[in-house]
Amino acid sequence: MAQLFQIGSFIISPDLNRIEDPVSIAPPTQVEPKIMDVLVCLHDAVGEVVSREQILEQVWGETIVGDDVLTRAVGHLRKTLGDDPRQPQFIETIPRRGYRLLADSVSIPDQPTFVPEAKTESSGTGNKKHFRRLVAIIFILLAATLSTVVFQQRLAIANRVVVPTRVFPVTSFAGKEVDPAVSPDGLQVAFSARLSETGPYNIHITDLESGQTRQLTFADANCQHPEWSPDGLSIAYTSEGKNCGFMVIPAEGGIPNLITPCGHFSEHTMAWTNDSKSIIFAHEDDPSSTTSLVIFELATGATRQLTHPSADHAGDFDPAVSPLGDTVAFIRVRTNGAQDIHIVPLAGGTVERLTFDNQALTGLDWTENGQHIIYSSQRAGLFSLWRISAEGGLPQLVLGGGNKIKDPSTADRVSMVAYENWIYETNIWRLPLLTPEEGQIRKPERLIHSTQWDLQPAFSPDGRSVAFVSTRSGGWQVWLAEADGGHPRRLTNFADSRVGSPSWSPDGTRLAFTVLVDGQSDIFVIPVDGGDEFNVTNNPLDELSPSWSANNDRIYFTSRRSGNWEVWQVALEDGELIQITDSGGLVARESLDGKNLYFNRSGLHGLWEMPLSGGQPRQVLTDLSLWDHGNWAVAETGIFYVDQDSTGARGLSFWERTTGQTMRLVSADSLSGQGISVSPDGRWLAFSRFDRAECDIFAAEGLR
Repeated sequence: MAQLFQIGSFIISPDLNRIEDPVSIAPPTQVEPKIMDVLVCLHDAVGEVVSREQILEQVWGETIVGDDVLTRAVGHLRKTLGDDPRQPQFIETIPRRGYRLLADSVSIPDQPTFVPEAKTESSGTGNKKHFRRLVAIIFILLAATLSTVVFQQRLAIANRVVVPTRVFPVTSFAGKEVDPAVSPDGLQVAFSARLSETGPYNIHITDLESGQTRQLTFADANCQHPEWSPDGLSIAYTSEGKNCGFMVIPAEGGIPNLITPCGHFSEHTMAWTNDSKSIIFAHEDDPSSTTSLVIFELATGATRQLTHPSADHAGDFDPAVSPLGDTVAFIRVRTNGAQDIHIVPLAGGTVERLTFDNQALTGLDWTENGQHIIYSSQRAGLFSLWRISAEGGLPQLVLGGGNKIKDPSTADRVSMVAYENWIYETNIWRLPLLTPEEGQIRKPERLIHSTQWDLQPAFSPDGRSVAFVSTRSGGWQVWLAEADGGHPRRLTNFADSRVGSPSWSPDGTRLAFTVLVDGQSDIFVIPVDGGDEFNVTNNPLDELSPSWSANNDRIYFTSRRSGNWEVWQVALEDGELIQITDSGGLVARESLDGKNLYFNRSGLHGLWEMPLSGGQPRQVLTDLSLWDHGNWAVAETGIFYVDQDSTGARGLSFWERTTGQTMRLVSADSLSGQGISVSPDGRWLAFSRFDRAECDIFAAEGLR
């Protein structure tokens, strides 16, 4: 029988393949035998580096497996232990060498069986009394220990869930109401809404006592992300027209004033400092730079940079100032879907990371006493509200389990949180590309449908199948269906990961895709007729947007391994890496004849064409938006893509290579996700769109 051992607070039972934390109320975790063997291997050499080769030999023996099998095993152990690979407490990765166990790993000795000493005639009575006294002491100690454990478990249960005393709707318009902002006294909620499907968003305010709603702004441009000043007299918001700007308007109504331009990016939330003299917002020097938080002084226009994220992060967003006024909480984004909460002193200084989930987050705010932060996260599946102490620790569930709950806002003086309550679904549609008859218009038809997210379609080279990404099984996975959408089946099964961007090999036998796990995105390949997936990149920085070379032996991807986002190429046979672009690159795809490479550049609108035989790139499209960097597909005679006109309306268009002319095919304002696909026979263009998107503002009060 293998001996039990302890790592931190975790008790490891090798014979049972079980890992449990006595402090937690969560049930023990059962792991696969090989995963347990990996942990035992690290335990046996605690503190020492164990090479990947040693682990593979000790755990898998003569069975031939790839390095990715070990990588996934270590990733599963980290997830079970709540470990962060970038700030490890338990398992550390030693680049190009192996792994080592950092935490003290202590063997738990077998409990000895109590055997009383043999009695003699002279000492029998004394030994009996001693034995009974010892048994009584042991019983008392066991009872006390049991009581302590029960108390700790009950305390843990009480501390794991934050219970509101009342949940109620704030708005119930026919459209979408978003961006809630609770007034400091908790009596009013500002939000943005549009009164018609085609009109702009404007700011409204609902009085919670009377239930009456009044419109505050009447602009032609979208007015969003309202924020109350701490004194409750003014509201700042973003005007997201042709020239985005931060505005301030009296809360009672009046003429808005421009504070300062927004910037190049799409995340335009802000926060007031507690003296109402400054605002904090995300800023970047240019579209390709990392986004940081800056403090803008209203009276002088002076700015001070508050955070300095490293170049391997997308940046810092969603600032929120604590009621005490001395600390700023914010979301630091590593890459899409890998985000965590950090805090920094308002005066500047060391940034502290509070969460280690590497999950998608959509907004945060402080509780009224400044002791906790409430945020929206996918850490348990659906977007739900969670609370974490400003000192760190274990997140607590506030609200969740049903609709998608996002963008929380709290009051400064009462225990209340308002939030977005979303109901939506995304389906895959196809558009006929054959020239319509006289007087007819192209009409899309639904191809793949569920009540969850279905997006990023990709037709197979033979036109018989379509790959797509779906959440219908709970997480983000790659699925396959017939070309007409029938008989869908799941192809990948990555636990606690986000899978996306499927791309077919030209021979139709394999799919390349991205896998985001533990905050790092890598490129994987899987045979479509069955077999294990394997990773073709494994760099500490992210690799995204895979596509195949026409000769089937190389994969393009984008990475920041050179410092900026550039297009790279990896050979499947020997792993040879070649940097393709040196002036910025995001998504790259070869022409069907393999003669040209099309790509877009980080921080710029448009699309470029570059001869693979040599030569300088030339820009062929100017109206492919930076935000639609993945929404284009190569056809035999040109490029299908998502364009955006001067009013911001989006549509599906076609650029013909020989003439350089473009033609709008159909409007696509509700298009979602990154990725469109054209069938090999040129008959269909597949895309994903929102078929249902409804949002009301709800509130929960009396959190305890």
